[in-house]
Amino acid sequence: MNTRLNVLIAGLLSAFLVGCAPAANAARTAVVSPLPTPSSDIQIESTTDIALTAAKGTQLPSGLFFRVAQSGLKLYGAGAVNPNGVALYQVDLKTGSARQIGTWRKGIGSIHASERYVVWEQTSDSQEYTEIHVYDLQQDREMVLAIHTAWVDISGDTVVWGDVQAYNLALGKPIEVKNLHGRPSYPTISDQWVIYLDPVTSYVADIYAHNLSTSEDFKIGTMPMLGDRIGTVDWYPVISGKNIVWVSEDNQLHQYDLNSRTDRVLPVSVSLEDSLNTPRFLALDGDTLVYEQGTWVGYDLARNVAFPISRTSSQDNRGKRTMSTPVLISNGRLVWQTQIDETVNLYMADLIKNP
Repeated sequence: MNTRLNVLIAGLLSAFLVGCAPAANAARTAVVSPLPTPSSDIQIESTTDIALTAAKGTQLPSGLFFRVAQSGLKLYGAGAVNPNGVALYQVDLKTGSARQIGTWRKGIGSIHASERYVVWEQTSDSQEYTEIHVYDLQQDREMVLAIHTAWVDISGDTVVWGDVQAYNLALGKPIEVKNLHGRPSYPTISDQWVIYLDPVTSYVADIYAHNLSTSEDFKIGTMPMLGDRIGTVDWYPVISGKNIVWVSEDNQLHQYDLNSRTDRVLPVSVSLEDSLNTPRFLALDGDTLVYEQGTWVGYDLARNVAFPISRTSSQDNRGKRTMSTPVLISNGRLVWQTQIDETVNLYMADLIKNP
């Protein structure tokens, strides 16, 4: 089995365990923000327990959905119900109805979604390599976009993957990507901005921002690596609109503003040698950052305000087998799952920000 498949399988298992010129050395000149102030101006609405129901012809998985992605009021995830492999599901968060998308798969890696499209990594039928698949929700049609490659993301109609290839699904043609640095890899996208890595050594990678419309390309910081892949995907840079957030190799949590071209260090403790003291499972929705650091925390980047995210249950779960998935956020809506013994629960809560 090749290295890419080993990485893919390891990722699947880990999902269950819970206008001016840019500065050349942006990360070194980052401004340290003052400590955040907890505020009652940001509240989490009462949590809704979503009762899952199977759409016609769909069999629900026996456990948690994994490799989940959220787009508005739709949740996408993989699930296993028989030895044949895994299936891809779409869940309507308003009704709880879950439907299977397409056929059974040998294995599914990272899943991402926009309003119309779902993209993911998939193990080939021969189990010798990975493929990039796209599902058009309007036309109920699936296509293979690329083979012998991995790591995919989508924003609107634009897909990026691998060594920063890009494709416009609405136009049905590739996008020329030029002026990249080094060995570009692990792209992620928001609107026209792509963030990618250039591995400098086996332990450190430079982070670059690239504009697909203008081909502007510049370094914004660095992050830890492990061998030929990211040290942990939990620390990978996240982007939403103008904001980029990541954990750097020098034990700092950074925010880069693409509009002002400024980098600041957020007042959050980081210790790469202690996973419980390092922000993990970063999720970004505009100015709102969500991450896990022993407990789940929200951070308003515009107001410099931190707020707790409670996922506690009123049930007594002592002695029971419990698992949970990371908190997702899209359009101000938080979503997560828990499993207690054989019972799976899906929760949703709206984030309320007072003026």
